[in-house]
Amino acid sequence: MMNVFHITYEPQYKILDLHFWGCNLKCRGCYKNYDVFDLGLTENPLERLLSLPEASPPTRFLKFDEVLNHIKSINPEYTIFMGQEAVLDAELPLLAAAIHETTKSRIILLTNGLKMADLTHVDEVVFSFKAFNDDVHKQYTGGSNAQILTNFKKLYASGAPVQAEIAYIPGLVEEKEIEDLARYLAGIDADVPFRVTSYFAVPGAPWKPAGKDQVEKAAIRARLHLRNVTTITSDMKSSSWKPVRIF
Repeated sequence: MMNVFHITYEPQYKILDLHFWGCNLKCRGCYKNYDVFDLGLTENPLERLLSLPEASPPTRFLKFDEVLNHIKSINPEYTIFMGQEAVLDAELPLLAAAIHETTKSRIILLTNGLKMADLTHVDEVVFSFKAFNDDVHKQYTGGSNAQILTNFKKLYASGAPVQAEIAYIPGLVEEKEIEDLARYLAGIDADVPFRVTSYFAVPGAPWKPAGKDQVEKAAIRARLHLRNVTTITSDMKSSSWKPVRIF
């Protein structure tokens, strides 16, 4: 049995999302604690999220062949392995190889970077950093980020296509924290693609959602060190983004 419990597809953009359960961090602001499914399936998802009780974990998981059967009629351009944390699934390398063979899509792994896997059939890796300074990382996730920073450096040095991103969390991960991470990444390569996103509030965490101006100001600080910095804020989600549930 795999850790895949949910599959969605966005037909306009031809993006297939495979959702994996299980994580090796305990992020206090993780929305999966309140809604385990794709937020894009509902109207006004961020507002709805605030009123949800704590969610129960999924009870139905797919076997390897079941995943392939569910997606065999889909022709995605991109397949995203997302979480919680996909690399905890021992069958991820085999699944990536099979999807490459059957769909020819570009496979993208979203990961917290704490553990690495065989990425032979993964075309791009997006490291979702939670913080740069270890004390802040421990406060938010319950664990150190030393291995995460090491893994990013090693993977980037290997020549694999790698991006980095971090969410602006008001009162915790703000401009200085984001600039510190940008400075570290610039020490590896000033051309590392770097994205600053906005944190959105969840019921059990003390932080307010990040505003567009906060995210943009942090990006300005990051651009002092990196040449390829972009932003995504909660208000940028296009109304045309309409995923459908496959499983």
